[in-house]
Amino acid sequence: MNAVPSSSSGEALLEATATALTLAWTSFISLVVTGIGSLVIARILGPEGYGVYSLVLTVPSFLMAISDLGLPTALIRYPSKYPDKVGPYISSGLILLASSASAVSLIGLLLSEPLAKLIINRPEHAGLVALTAPYVLTYPLLLALRSSLIGVGRRGRAALTEPLYSTLRIALSLTLALAYYVKGAVLGFVLASVISSAISLVLLVTAVRGLSFRVGRELLRDMLSFSLPLYATSVLASLLGTYTAMIISRAFSNSEIGNYRAAANLLSVISVAIVPFSTAFLKVFSGARSEVELAKTFEDSVKYVSLFSIPLTAFSFTCSADIVRVVYGRRYVDTPEYFRVLVLIYALTLLGSHTLGSALNALGETRYVLISNVVGALVYLPLVYLLAYRTGLVGVAVAYVVLHAVTTVAQLYLLSRRIPLRLRLARQVKLLAVSTIASLPLVVTATASVGFLESFAVLLAKFLVYVVVYLSIAVALGVISASEVGVLKNLATGLGVFGKLLNPVFWYLNTLIKLLTRFGGS
Repeated sequence: MNAVPSSSSGEALLEATATALTLAWTSFISLVVTGIGSLVIARILGPEGYGVYSLVLTVPSFLMAISDLGLPTALIRYPSKYPDKVGPYISSGLILLASSASAVSLIGLLLSEPLAKLIINRPEHAGLVALTAPYVLTYPLLLALRSSLIGVGRRGRAALTEPLYSTLRIALSLTLALAYYVKGAVLGFVLASVISSAISLVLLVTAVRGLSFRVGRELLRDMLSFSLPLYATSVLASLLGTYTAMIISRAFSNSEIGNYRAAANLLSVISVAIVPFSTAFLKVFSGARSEVELAKTFEDSVKYVSLFSIPLTAFSFTCSADIVRVVYGRRYVDTPEYFRVLVLIYALTLLGSHTLGSALNALGETRYVLISNVVGALVYLPLVYLLAYRTGLVGVAVAYVVLHAVTTVAQLYLLSRRIPLRLRLARQVKLLAVSTIASLPLVVTATASVGFLESFAVLLAKFLVYVVVYLSIAVALGVISASEVGVLKNLATGLGVFGKLLNPVFWYLNTLIKLLTRFGGS
């Protein structure tokens, strides 16, 4: 019999789900806006222009990682942990982050040409790199403002920031790209960040009392002791991304890179259902009253998130060509192959990859996060170089998945040294098998090269077939039982109208369970 979550862990799961679903719903809106916008941007720029666009944005991404000092994560943890010092913590963190980001932004502006030559091997695009300087300043602030709103429990306001930024980014980039091609797309990206950060600042100032221009040295010391290992981890991850950009910019054409970046962007199809839980569980884990409670909440997060993350991964792997055709059109001929490999990183949610970092951060073990990323980097650095030159961009995708796998296993091991973990691996293997088997009817279904509307209809039909087959097999093999359905229905009550849309799914599950029980008992 499957155990029902205990009252304390159940409350934690509900809190995490409420936050995650609020963020996920707005992330879904952002995904729709970004997805439609990306389709048009990709069609306007083409693989060649999209490759240039992606390479140029690698430089500000690296500079931002240097500037944020790990403070966005600290601004979730400390306001929620010390509600009596919300104002001083947020003020101190934002002032330090603004100072750091300003300095790095100026450096990026002054050194745009050598950075364009060194990192992306495209010195002719130094002007585009210089254009991103305001983005280097404002986007870290946007993330920090969003984190602060989450930390003080204003998840509704926090949830507004992402769709606001996405909508502005797509609207401005599309409009300007029509007139100025790649330069216009980059400029829209920058303007969206500037405007969104200004609006988010207003949302925070009107929601939190006690904000000032004073910096509390003791508070900063407290936050930095937590955030600097995260900062080192972030810089390391950015260095890996920069190292990858340096390799692919020298080994592949703009068109090939455009296809690969398009595949990487499609990971958002899965991340919209997963990433919000990582953010939400940091807040919940930080409030855990004991290591046992944290362990139970972690186990529940793995159990319930994987129920939809794994089938989504299997579906995306199987229908990669259909997804690419709908989103990007026919010119991105190599993108499905890359996406099919990259999407496998979300299979690691079977081991809790979505919340391992949050659990370690909540325990204050940010050094463990750093150690695990160093271990992953030591494997990735030689592997990506070797595979890139021997097997092409598919090898780069494989190396990326290996990086995430090594890091996840390392974090799981380190977390097990702090809390009494008990992952039900047999159940997870069964879930993976069920998700894979449910995709078999889709594999044998031939997909003709048709127009957008026909491609969309085919993809939607495949998705509905997959959901029905997956749920049926999952119930038949005991992966989803009556207790899980009860918990999921309870969690869905906080979804409002969207939760009611899930009622047919719950009805179908309950009907299957009743039929199976009656048949098994006869």
